[in-house]
Amino acid sequence: MSMKTKRNHKMNNKGFTLIELLASLVIIIAITSIAMTTISASLERSKNRKEEAQNKLYASAAKLYISDHRASIKKDQCCIGIQYLINEKYLDNNNDIKGCINYRYEDKETEENSEEETESETEYTQKGKRIFEINSSEQGESCLE
Repeated sequence: MSMKTKRNHKMNNKGFTLIELLASLVIIIAITSIAMTTISASLERSKNRKEEAQNKLYASAAKLYISDHRASIKKDQCCIGIQYLINEKYLDNNNDIKGCINYRYEDKETEENSEEETESETEYTQKGKRIFEINSSEQGESCLE
């Protein structure tokens, strides 16, 4: 090869400069961080929806239990264990779930007009309302006694 062709060969063999590589890297990192933020927010929303659906399922199982055993429940406020509802086939056993559903009955005369925000399901009747609140601990007076 002559000197002239070697020089042309070097000029035609361009690569990326360090600045171009760094700029590309910054753009990729920015896009990745935006995507990760969006994905994590989406995962959090789906987790919250799952918990809401699960709480509604627990409250529905407790409502079924209360309606099936209404004559034997003499208390206006008690706790129905989630594990008990699983044992009695009101819920499917998909995990080792602990906690209870607090059941409270308020008739129209003694009804409290509180504006508390709790995760509860309320069922209105002609005489009052039944309130079912999810409790992660198993504290409370049992409905079974």
